[in-house]
Amino acid sequence: IGANWIHGPSKENPVFRLACEYQLLDKESMSEENQAIDIGGHPLFVPNWFTSSGRKLGPETMGPVVEFFMKLLERSQQFNDTGGEPLPSVGEFVKAEVERLAPKEWKEDQDNFAVKMAMINTLLKLECCVSGTHTMDDVGLGAFGMYKTLPGLDCTFPGGYEGLIDQMMKELPKDIVLYNKPVKCIHWNYTKNGPKTTGTSFPVMIECVNGETFAADHVIVTVPL
Repeated sequence: IGANWIHGPSKENPVFRLACEYQLLDKESMSEENQAIDIGGHPLFVPNWFTSSGRKLGPETMGPVVEFFMKLLERSQQFNDTGGEPLPSVGEFVKAEVERLAPKEWKEDQDNFAVKMAMINTLLKLECCVSGTHTMDDVGLGAFGMYKTLPGLDCTFPGGYEGLIDQMMKELPKDIVLYNKPVKCIHWNYTKNGPKTTGTSFPVMIECVNGETFAADHVIVTVPL
């Protein structure tokens, strides 16, 4: 059914406000408690970590590593405001800081040092999922803090975003939305000379493959990435 997540479901999010208005979400998702949870755009960490040999790690091992990593991630977001980033990418910065700080941070727990380093590696991979990249070495350090997240625990449309679109379409005049009109060209700063429009200036004119034209004040182009 395609996309169904609402990231940051709180009052600042217009998609969430519309979903509430149309009663498309369950009560828990619309609750004030759910809207107040701020996890910075990250999924909640499930406290079940296992080594490659199958040994379950306890919170005394897991907790400090996650906290250590998240502090480094927060620091990596500050260069957008301050400038002067020391390294080109988030991945390089985090790995360099781990190499510099981890020996001192975990000097009292040498037995689990290798496991903790493996956890850092896993958390970096998780961050790749959050940031939509193959490697955090491709994510620019200076721009990393530009992305702002909204509070609210992520929730889903039970029927996908189509339910929201269906509701919005019901509020539009009938037959106002046209389909199967492939666009050949978009003309900017267009002036059309015709029997009824002599000398009239239109900001935009859309020319379709079939020769049909549409004059408009605005056009939004949403080509695939």
